Amino acid sequence: TSSHLSKEAVSTAHLQDGAVTASKLADGSVDGSKLTEGTISSVHLADRAIDGSKLSEQSITSSHLNEGIVGTAHLSEEIWNAIRQVSAETLEQLAEFKRQEAMQEVQQFIQSVGLPNDGLFAWGDDAGESTDTPIELQAGSLNLQELLGLPNNLEAEAALTEGKSGAEITESGNVSDAEDTLSSDEAGPEFSDSIAPEWSDNEVPVSYTLESQSVTQEHLCNGSVGSDQLQAGAVQVEHLAFQPVRSVSKQPAVQQFGMEAFVLPENETCTEVTIVFEESFVSEHYVIVAMSNDRGFQVSLLSQSEDEAVLEVTRTADCKHTYGLLSWIAAGPSA
Repeated sequence: TSSHLSKEAVSTAHLQDGAVTASKLADGSVDGSKLTEGTISSVHLADRAIDGSKLSEQSITSSHLNEGIVGTAHLSEEIWNAIRQVSAETLEQLAEFKRQEAMQEVQQFIQSVGLPNDGLFAWGDDAGESTDTPIELQAGSLNLQELLGLPNNLEAEAALTEGKSGAEITESGNVSDAEDTLSSDEAGPEFSDSIAPEWSDNEVPVSYTLESQSVTQEHLCNGSVGSDQLQAGAVQVEHLAFQPVRSVSKQPAVQQFGMEAFVLPENETCTEVTIVFEESFVSEHYVIVAMSNDRGFQVSLLSQSEDEAVLEVTRTADCKHTYGLLSWIAAGPSA
């Protein structure tokens, strides 16, 4: 018994393999020093056993996050402020770009109608004065802010951002002032309410044409090309994303298929089934095949025309069924 054993008399050499079980271990007796490195894996951890207190700082990286897991609720107010600041700067840059784009369109429009456009249009206080230019056409005489009826740059940029082009600027309420300015001997054609200017009898309108091969795929909107834009015969076999039905002579062909039910009384051995096509063939020289859903029936072709075919269903001697289903496929030259 244990009284016959001296202290520390039992060593590992006296223990059989597997002799120490969990019931022999005192609660809390196994600590980290008894575990070798890397012995604890995911199978030893209970579900939801690891919480935030077990994670070291900066231990979670982007590789631990599933795609799309970060939403708006996870963003701090500081990040939102940074996003708003970047958005505001982007909008300001976009407005400036739109303003410069509108100015260029105005200059191009003035050049197209044959007017001197050096300094003709100016924005705000950017306009300068030139002694070589008549006072009616001096820089700033057709001020864009005045034509738009806007008191400051921000409102003007807002108007330009909404899509006003250089030609549409002349449609504003102050366009009459511009027309009065251009009514001198050196003034050009008058501006009307339409985008295109009205031309006098002795003036030749400016026309714009597309260069050959200038329209590419990126210039077309999705769904913009319909059947009306295609010439007859423009779509060839190589343009199709599927393999069409083709005859031996590689002529256009149409394919039709369907199912027909038939009834054959016990006292009869055969019956006729007429197949009416939804689309008539151009001639009777088409191919039709048919079969029954029961091996006790045989199907043969009796006659065929452009719009229908007559099939005969015959019951074999060992068949006792009185009804069945007929499946057919027909293919031939199309109209």
